[in-house]
Amino acid sequence: MRDAGLAGTEDDEIIALAVRDRRIIITHDKDFGQILGYPLKEHAGVVLIRLRRPTPINSWHALERVLASVPEEAMRGQVVVVEETRIRVTGRKIDRNAP
Repeated sequence: MRDAGLAGTEDDEIIALAVRDRRIIITHDKDFGQILGYPLKEHAGVVLIRLRRPTPINSWHALERVLASVPEEAMRGQVVVVEETRIRVTGRKIDRNAP
């Protein structure tokens, strides 16, 4: 968000921009994991990265696992939570060893 000049932007504004542009939100911010506040099925998805050590490289590897395991269609309107040992799509669990 900082690179796009949107640092400090409220979450609902970020969601509105993502919905308008059909973009998936990738974040470490747990507030975005509160799916009840979202217009369900309208957003392209939220990837919430929850790592003990969220370094840039660890976050990148976590995102690679999500992209390899979760089809884009399955992300629409959902929150995908990626942790060290698992990936959850709004209540569904995906094997971390999935291709």
